[in-house]
Order: sequence, then C-alpha cells, then structure tokens
Amino acid sequence: MPLSGRAQATEGARAYDRLWSEIDRCAVCTDDSRIDSGIRERWKAEAFLPYPGVGPEPPGMPVRYLLVAMEPSSRPKRKKTREYMRKKIAEGSRNFKGDFHIRFAAHKWLAARGTEAFVMTDLAKCMVRGKDAGPTASHRYENCRPWLGREIEPFGDTLRAIVPVGNAPHKWLRAFAQESWPTITKPIVHPAMRFTKWKDGQADYDGLPNEDEFRTFAQWCDPTGKPRLGTRELRLLARWNVQFAEIRAKLDLLGR
Repeated sequence: MPLSGRAQATEGARAYDRLWSEIDRCAVCTDDSRIDSGIRERWKAEAFLPYPGVGPEPPGMPVRYLLVAMEPSSRPKRKKTREYMRKKIAEGSRNFKGDFHIRFAAHKWLAARGTEAFVMTDLAKCMVRGKDAGPTASHRYENCRPWLGREIEPFGDTLRAIVPVGNAPHKWLRAFAQESWPTITKPIVHPAMRFTKWKDGQADYDGLPNEDEFRTFAQWCDPTGKPRLGTRELRLLARWNVQFAEIRAKLDLLGR
C-alpha cells in the first residue's frame, strides 16, 4: 500500500538522518592526496568533521526544497577538539543557526505553510579554517558530490527544486547536476552589509514580521541567542521575500 504524504515525509526524514550517520564517518578529504598533506594533518587533529544542515523544517511535511550553500559557516572562535564539536553538534549547534532571517524567510515565503518543508545543506559537509577553505574548495566540493546526490534521494518525487544560496553554489550545482535531479533555480543572493545600495522598489516590505514574531522564531532556532529585529534585519527579510517569491512564481510558470 502506498504511503500517505505525511508517512512518506516521516520516512524520508528518517532516511535523511541515516544518511548523515554515513556522512559522519567520511574520510575522503583527509585521505585525498591532491590536498596539501599539512592541511590534511591539521584536519585530522582539529575539528574537521561533517556539520549537519537544517531540516526538514517544518517536521512532518513533505520536503519540497533543498537549499544548498557552500560549506558550514558556524565555526568556533577558538581551536576546539573533535570531541568538543561533536558534543556541540549533538546539543543542536548547526549551520545557519545564527542566520535567522534566511531561515525565517524560507518558512514564511518559500515553503507553503502546512503542506511543504525545506532542508538546508552545503556543497561541502565539513567546516574548515578560513585559510584552508579557498585552496581546497574544488576538491572538497568534488569529494562531497556523491553525498549531495544521495541527499536528494530520500525525498523522491516530492522534491520540487534545488535552491542555490549564492552564485558560487549555483555554478557548482549546475556543473554537478544529473538528469534525475529536480530543477535548479536561480540563486538567492545574500546582501550582507550592502543592502543600502538597493533601491526601495527592489524589496517588498509587505507582510514582514513584527518583533515578537521574529524573536519567537529566533529563540526556537537558538535558545541562547539574543535576536534583534532592526532595520538591517527587516531589509534582509524584505529581500529574501522578493527572491523566494520570484522562485515560486517561476516554478509555477514551469508547472513544477
């Protein structure tokens, strides 16, 4: 008997968790002779390990969107051991943990409320030092490509689109794409501190959250954080609103 939508979503989430238990044991990059031996030795000694993404969110809904960034951005301020980082991950420390606005926007304007979910992940699964990231990026992305393909599988035909988080992931995803993959959309671009250069007409300020709504969501993401919904955050949310709306409209136009 075919599974119901909710049962299929639950099984997909379980399969995704099982996949990450495999990713956690991966040692391809530390054994890759194309990467400088000094860097690899440092990775073995420090906290070079897969850092899970976010989702499925909200739980229990069919995953319709896979958001793909470059690599985990949540890094310790000081040198930490692998044991320490595994403990932090087990406690819920994840990539995008502090990036409340994009996560909020995906809930509010990308995934249809009550019927759709999303997952946020990365091209490369392990977090690395900034000085190691650039010289090793192409090898790490290539080594993680099979994992990315397998991240798509648990959600089967329910996955509507892959959404690149930035221009670089868009380039790599287009290079890696398989015929069986769902549509790769235009990238959503993080405005960072350059939001003042945008014209007001480029952003939609309708339906933005109030302080209480945003704080409730941010504290759910990170109970220890101190969220603030200031002018910068509102403008970021307004831009995510527009970009996600454009993606949904294009998918609807294509009938996907």
